[in-house]
Amino acid sequence: MRSVFLFFVMFVFYAYSANANEKSLNFRLGVIQSKTDTNFRKFNFTKNKTRIELENNKKYDFSKIIADKNNIAFLYYDGQKLTYEKYNYTADQHTPLFLYSITKSFTGLLLIHSLCEKGLIDLDVEMGDLSNRLQGTVYQKVTIRNALKMQSGVGRNFFKTLQLPMFMSFLNREKTPLDWLGEVKQDSLQGQNFWYNANDTNSLGILIEDMTRESIATNFSKVFIKDEKFNDDLFWQYSKDGENIGAYGLMASGQDVIRLGSRFMEILGTNKCVSDTYETMMFGDKSKGNYGFQIWVHHSQKGNDDERFFGEGYGGQYLLMDMADRSVGFIYSVHKIYEFGRVVDEFYKQKYR
Repeated sequence: MRSVFLFFVMFVFYAYSANANEKSLNFRLGVIQSKTDTNFRKFNFTKNKTRIELENNKKYDFSKIIADKNNIAFLYYDGQKLTYEKYNYTADQHTPLFLYSITKSFTGLLLIHSLCEKGLIDLDVEMGDLSNRLQGTVYQKVTIRNALKMQSGVGRNFFKTLQLPMFMSFLNREKTPLDWLGEVKQDSLQGQNFWYNANDTNSLGILIEDMTRESIATNFSKVFIKDEKFNDDLFWQYSKDGENIGAYGLMASGQDVIRLGSRFMEILGTNKCVSDTYETMMFGDKSKGNYGFQIWVHHSQKGNDDERFFGEGYGGQYLLMDMADRSVGFIYSVHKIYEFGRVVDEFYKQKYR
């Protein structure tokens, strides 16, 4: 257990070095995968026997990303075909990759989907009105909109004081997300400050479960996996007492992450209620202009028609989606800063130069 703790400490706090690189690799390609039988729900479905074929018609040059020592995996699907698929170190096509906070983007969309299914599309409703478990917590009076935007007024010092203890408590199955919600305090009035905070997402996950009377993972299975075909096993992390985690925990192989990104955009393209609600993010519901409903909008976004957004994991994981051409990029890294700078900026530079 001590070794797991040290691996994560290195992952979160150490400045980049060869040693930190090695520790992060060990955690992402070894330690976390070793817990799939004890800490994760594995989804049951009929696997797709045909992998997405790689084609060499490369319109964009992502070679810098692939060649950098930080990169573990890079895939790019142009909306019709896979033009890049490259793995480094010990990762390969079948390696389940822990998606960290990319999971938040799926939780956010699941919540909007659940609201639409229930006909409850007023985002300014207080969450305690729809969730018995959130009553009596700091999130009882927080609106759905403010939790989606991470403007709950909770979490001023989340990265400094809570991130690591929370992660470890879930990994060791010592606490549930609701346990943490019962311990945090209001730091400011809601709607005033953007503080990136996993508790906001976990409150949304609890809201999903209380509205639907089913777990986050079951909702995910119905919305993202039902009638779809995936190559490999998909997983969702749970905590103490089998409680699902909304803020992170989704795990999948590279091509299956591409499929999940495509399914994400398919929902937005076919479900008008979800799409209309989601679009309010693009027109103003973004914290500091770049964080919306549990997802990021890159500064290269121009105009109202080009909807580019991405899920981001703390240590260099990105799921990049573009509604204009239905393309999906997936970057999985040891560190978000490459030799040339922030890797997500390099991706958008090459595609939208």
